[in-house]
Amino acid sequence: MNGLTNKTTNETRRVKILFTKKMRETRGAMFSKKKYKAAKEHFKNQRLKNKQVMKVDDKVKFKKENQRYTVQACNEKFAICTKPFNPRKTVLYTIIDFEKKIRGAENMVFGLGAETREQCEEMLQRVTNGESEVSSRNWCELDIDK
Repeated sequence: MNGLTNKTTNETRRVKILFTKKMRETRGAMFSKKKYKAAKEHFKNQRLKNKQVMKVDDKVKFKKENQRYTVQACNEKFAICTKPFNPRKTVLYTIIDFEKKIRGAENMVFGLGAETREQCEEMLQRVTNGESEVSSRNWCELDIDK
């Protein structure tokens, strides 16, 4: 649960405990794997609704990725994350849009780069100001694992 504030984490724990107690009362036993997965998905979506607050240098893991991304720049609406790409000695980046619950590349044809923290902060400014956005062609749903 990297990147979540303590308030949100404690609130999520409290809701999980209440949900588990309610399930035990209504069903008389622990819930099955299917119900557990549904409950887990529900709580993950609830965290996203509560606007995750990420901080710079937090690690973010996506379900479809093996390597974790590092948050280089962020605000309440967007986060710019990078991970090393060793064959080309550069980085790969993704922009997280918390409102639309998507992530992807910037919609510029020849991007201005995301190799340094300053470049990532400039990209965050462009996305926040509306000069650019997450690409409408190359995006996927937000699937934060940890």
